[in-house]
Amino acid sequence: SQPPVQTPPPTQLHSQGMIPVFNTTSTISYDITGGQILGIAVNPGKFSLNIDLKSDTVGTLAIQIPREMVDAKKLDGTDDTYIVTEDKSLAQFTETKTISYRSLVISFPANTSHISVYGTTAVPEFPVSFMVFIAAFIPVVILSRRMIRY
Repeated sequence: SQPPVQTPPPTQLHSQGMIPVFNTTSTISYDITGGQILGIAVNPGKFSLNIDLKSDTVGTLAIQIPREMVDAKKLDGTDDTYIVTEDKSLAQFTETKTISYRSLVISFPANTSHISVYGTTAVPEFPVSFMVFIAAFIPVVILSRRMIRY
């Protein structure tokens, strides 16, 4: 008789590093287990950081958010608690803070596709594409004014 074939346990996805934040020139430090980040963007209108991901298993996402990007403050200036959601449900998370960053470790269930971190302020940088557009547009305005005079 043959010995039973041992199948190794499935390997869980894991990655870490820096990822660019859409529409800014900033990056965010992350470490994810059980999923893969597809993209990160700031929504200044909703004071949120939005993360799209693909996950087949339960997992955790650790991110280091610069305070100048998205922060949560009370009226007296002290830190307030972020609201963190995963696919529209409240997510469990732990947090550590420094003067410049707030680091979150967020737990998420299998098949999560979206995590949002809501604060009270969100200040994205001007998008680079907007600055390039302005730099290209100014000479057009100047030239058109000169041509109108003649």
